Amino acid sequence: MDITICIPVYNGSKYLEKSISSALEQKFKGSFEILLVDDCSNDDSYEIAQKFELGNKEVVRVIRNTANKGLTSNWNSCVEEARGEWIKFLFQDDYMSPGCIQIMYDRAVLDKSLFVICNRNFLIEENSSQGLKSFFTNHVIKLNRFFASDTYVSPEHNQSIAEKNILMNYLGEPICFLYHKSVARRFGEFNNYISQLCDYEFALRVVSNIGFSYVNQELVTFRVSSDSTTFKNHSEKRVVLKYVEPLLLLHLFIWSKAYKNYRVIVKRKTLFAEYRKYLNELNKLGIRRAHKILEMYFREFPFLHLHKLYFIVNKIKKTLQWG
Repeated sequence: MDITICIPVYNGSKYLEKSISSALEQKFKGSFEILLVDDCSNDDSYEIAQKFELGNKEVVRVIRNTANKGLTSNWNSCVEEARGEWIKFLFQDDYMSPGCIQIMYDRAVLDKSLFVICNRNFLIEENSSQGLKSFFTNHVIKLNRFFASDTYVSPEHNQSIAEKNILMNYLGEPICFLYHKSVARRFGEFNNYISQLCDYEFALRVVSNIGFSYVNQELVTFRVSSDSTTFKNHSEKRVVLKYVEPLLLLHLFIWSKAYKNYRVIVKRKTLFAEYRKYLNELNKLGIRRAHKILEMYFREFPFLHLHKLYFIVNKIKKTLQWG
C-alpha cells in the first residue's frame, strides 16, 4: 500500500460525507486506502463512515475506538493503524482536490523527500465570528509568502524562517502534509500534551531535521467555522491556548534534543526571552490560578516551575519601586 488517507472522526457528521467523497475522488496511479478512526462519536458519524465502507470495501476501512482518546491520541492511532508507507491526513470538515495525493507524492519522489507540504485554501463559514474571519483572512502566514514556486526547503533554510516567526504556524495544518511513515518512528508522533499547536510542533520537529518539499498549489481546503471543535473553548481553555501552549512549545524548543538543529539558528537566549514573557503574562492571573493551570504539565515540562520564581521576583521589584 502506497498511501493511507487518515480521517480522524469525532462528531463530524455535518461535513463527513463531502470529506470522504473527496478522498474517494483521488486520481492516483498507485494504491491508497482511506482509514477512518472514530473516537466514540455520539452523533451518526460512525454510521456514515460504515456506509462508505460497505460501498467501497477495497478502499475504505473503518475503526472505532473502544473509549474516547482525544484529538491528538486519535491522530496517532490513525498513523499506527495505517497500512500505507505514506500518511496523508484529511479532517472531517475539510476536503482535497482530486489531484492532491498524486501531485504531492510526485514532488516527494522528485526531491527524494520524506515530508511534503502544500498550500491550503480557507473556506470561511458564515457562522464564523468576526475574530476568526479576520484572523484567517489577514493574519495567517502561508508558505507562498516565502516561496514563489515548488521547491525543496533545507533544514537550514527552514530554521531561518522559523527564527523570524517564533510560535507562528507558517507550515500549515496536518491536511497540508504528506509524509513517510518512517518519519513518525524516527522523530515521534503528535504530542498529547499540546492540543492546539500540536500540528505545528510535530511538523517543525521533523522539518528542522530533514527539511521538506513545498508544493505551491492549494490542494486542500480547510473549513473555518465557529462550530468547529478547534474553536469551542471555555475560558480556562482559552488561557491554556493563549499562555500555556506557547510555554510548552518554548520549553521543547529550549531543551528537547529533537530541536538541537533548530537551536543552531534560533538561539536559546531568544527563546528564553519569549518564555519569560509568557510566564509573566500567565502570572498576572495570580500565582494560585497559574500554578493550578500548570500543575498537570509539571512532570513532562519541569521547567514550568520557574513561574513561581518569576512571580516572586516581580512582586519584589514592584514592592521596591513602591517603597
